[in-house]
Amino acid sequence: MKQVIAWLADSNGTGGQAAVTSEVISVILETLARVYTIQYAKSGRNKFFCYMSSIVILVAKISNRSLIYFTPSRSVLGALRDVPVYFCSLFVKVIAHVHGDDLDTLLSRGMLGRLLLKFYKRIELVVVPTIVVKAKLEKLGLTNVFVVENYSLNIPVDPEAITSSVTERYVWNSNIISTKGFFEFAEAYRLLPVPYRLPVDIFGEVIGSKMLSRLDTEKEFFKISKELGFFYRGVLPRAELVLEISSRDLVVLPSYGECQPLAVIDAMVQGAALVLSDWDSMQDVSKGYANVTFTQISPHCIVKALMHAVDRQHSNTGLSNDMKAARKRFCLLRFRREIAGLFE
Repeated sequence: MKQVIAWLADSNGTGGQAAVTSEVISVILETLARVYTIQYAKSGRNKFFCYMSSIVILVAKISNRSLIYFTPSRSVLGALRDVPVYFCSLFVKVIAHVHGDDLDTLLSRGMLGRLLLKFYKRIELVVVPTIVVKAKLEKLGLTNVFVVENYSLNIPVDPEAITSSVTERYVWNSNIISTKGFFEFAEAYRLLPVPYRLPVDIFGEVIGSKMLSRLDTEKEFFKISKELGFFYRGVLPRAELVLEISSRDLVVLPSYGECQPLAVIDAMVQGAALVLSDWDSMQDVSKGYANVTFTQISPHCIVKALMHAVDRQHSNTGLSNDMKAARKRFCLLRFRREIAGLFE
C-alpha cells in the first residue's frame, strides 16, 4: 500500500484551506493509502522544538513507497519552513496543493525565487484551484500544473427560497480579516440610504493580518458591529453555515485578494446574490453566475454595488438556474474523483 506523508501547517482551522485539506486527507484515507500527517506549525511556546521534531519524523517516515503531499506557504518565511520537503523531493514524489493566487510572486523573487522555481518544476504535480493561477505559473515555465476546482457540500435547498427574488439581508460568510475588506464594507453600510440598510449577519472567525493584528481587528470589529447593529453569529461548521444561506441573501466579499473562496462557492450553490471585488480569480469562480463587481475597494464603490445588486435582485428570478449550474460545477463527488486520480 502506498504511504502518503502530509506536511501541513494546519488542517484544523476555520479557513477554506483547512477545509479543503481535510477533504483531501479523507479521500486518500478512504480510497488509496495510509496517511501520516505531520503538522509542523503548532502553536505554543515550543514551536521550534515541534518544528525540528517534525523534520525528524518526516525523514524517518520516508521510504521508496512514500509520496509527500503538502500545502506550500507563499511567504518567504513559510518557504523556508518547507525546506525539508524540497530536500525530500530528491528521493520521493511530491504533490504541492496551492491555495493562494500569489505563489508566482514568491517564485519571481530574486535568488530564492529561482531556487524554488527549480523545485516546483521538478516535483510530480502542482495542484491549483483555478485556471487563473495555472496561467500565472505556466508563464514561469511550469508544465506540471493541474487544476482541481474546490467543492460545495451536498446540502438540500429550500424550494421556497429558490423562488424568492427579494433581498432580505446582507451576509458576511468569510473570516473577519482586514485583507478581506470587512472594514470597507462596514463603512459602506454606514453610507447606504436607509431603504438599503438591510440586516447584516456575520459568520466567521476574527483573524489578524499584516495590515492589522488580531487584537486590534477584534476590538474594531466588535465596536463597529455594536454601533451598526451587525449580528455576529460566530464560527459555524461549514455544513451548518451553508444551510444558513438562501436566495434571499446578498453575500458580500470585497477582498483585496482571493484564489477560489469557499465563501463564494457556498453562496452560489444556495442561490444567493453576490457583490465581489473585481479580481481575475473572483471573476473565474463566479463565471456564469449573476453578480455585481467593483474595481476599486472603497466604501463609495461598495455602496453603489450593494444598491445595484439589491435593485437587480428585486427584478431577477434567474438565480435559480445559476445555482443549478454552480452545484454541478462544484460537485463534491467531482472533487473527490479528481483528487483520487492524483494519487493513483
